[in-house]
Amino acid sequence: MSENNTNQQLMQTVTCSNCSSINQASASFCSSCGASLKNASYSPIDKDFRKNSQSSLDPDLISLIGSKQESYYINKFSEIDKSDYDVAWNWAAFIFSVFWGVYRKLYTQAIICTVVAVSVFFAMPEIAIFIIPVVSVIWALFGTNWYREALKNKAAAAQKMSDKDKRNFIKENKGTLF
Repeated sequence: MSENNTNQQLMQTVTCSNCSSINQASASFCSSCGASLKNASYSPIDKDFRKNSQSSLDPDLISLIGSKQESYYINKFSEIDKSDYDVAWNWAAFIFSVFWGVYRKLYTQAIICTVVAVSVFFAMPEIAIFIIPVVSVIWALFGTNWYREALKNKAAAAQKMSDKDKRNFIKENKGTLF
């Protein structure tokens, strides 16, 4: 990695004073421990990035993504926001489908897809061979948007909380199942 890319990444991050995890400079709370980043010591570059961040995503939503694949989902969510369609291809969702949904805490969608797939399997066994590929494609196309919407709902709920409650809420609801 070039020095220029490394410097650009450092401009967009801040280290949590509580757990030393690296977070986006625009985040309000640490994506690992949920601690407030308001009093974190930012370099002047980080302060400028925090004020001028081009990301249209809510900092609480970014904190809820968690550290695993954070930059991937920030980019995917931005792509969805900019496009006319609420779809974005996700290979992990395609390969693991319902399991990916459960891992990302999309329990309602995972239950609905499973019930529909099992129902079709028993009601029309002659087309059962097509169920798994169809479910995989549905997850690949819509899974990222479902994940984005779930995080938006959680971020909206967090906005109504005190800082202490918000920190605990983000810590309990961030990221993935494990």
